[in-house]
Amino acid sequence: MGKFPEEISIVNRVGISIAPKQALLDWVNKVDPIDIVIDQIGGSIYLLPQELGDAQDIDGFVEKHFRFFFEHELNAWYTDVNLWPKKLTYKMFYEWFDVCQCDMVFDTIRDHLIKE
Repeated sequence: MGKFPEEISIVNRVGISIAPKQALLDWVNKVDPIDIVIDQIGGSIYLLPQELGDAQDIDGFVEKHFRFFFEHELNAWYTDVNLWPKKLTYKMFYEWFDVCQCDMVFDTIRDHLIKE
């Protein structure tokens, strides 16, 4: 197992994690039944501008951009938008996903970050 660097870098971003709830799995199984349970599914981490430093700012950002996050998460399951629910609402987003905020993001790896 690798050793953490002596100095861990703070990344100039805040983050949110978006994890599916049972309602998402219910939809997935309705579209195409699969043998998966909620405990087998991880979440996604999105890095956001550091200026969104407090919880209220992050909440406002998520509310303003919930459709982007919702569509990105649905696209991870099915790229055919015709299979998606017709109306994606803010309320539905929170029924389908847990959103957790991280106001400090640390990089524990010395290698350069590669974006794809």
